[in-house]
Amino acid sequence: MACIVEKNLHGPAAYHDCLDQQLRALAGSSLPQRKSSSATSTEPTAPQTAGCAENGSCYGDLNANGVPKTVQVNGYNRKDGTYVKGYYRSAPGTNPPKK
Repeated sequence: MACIVEKNLHGPAAYHDCLDQQLRALAGSSLPQRKSSSATSTEPTAPQTAGCAENGSCYGDLNANGVPKTVQVNGYNRKDGTYVKGYYRSAPGTNPPKK
């Protein structure tokens, strides 16, 4: 329940960090340390191994329409030089039609 509160208050990255802490406590800290996904960075980072992208969105998270995000988009540089962190999005054609 505490992790759901974290997700509602601070987003998916905080939710997954909370789950990671709880799993680590249950395993007696025998799990390898994972870099916090809530840290901000202006440079590209290596892909997250826990199914989460650089921006904190994770495989299977639901979008605003309730459709799971299952397509990974890698980070990229825009024409103006701005780096866009990698993220997950829902598959094309899976959102309900707009009314």
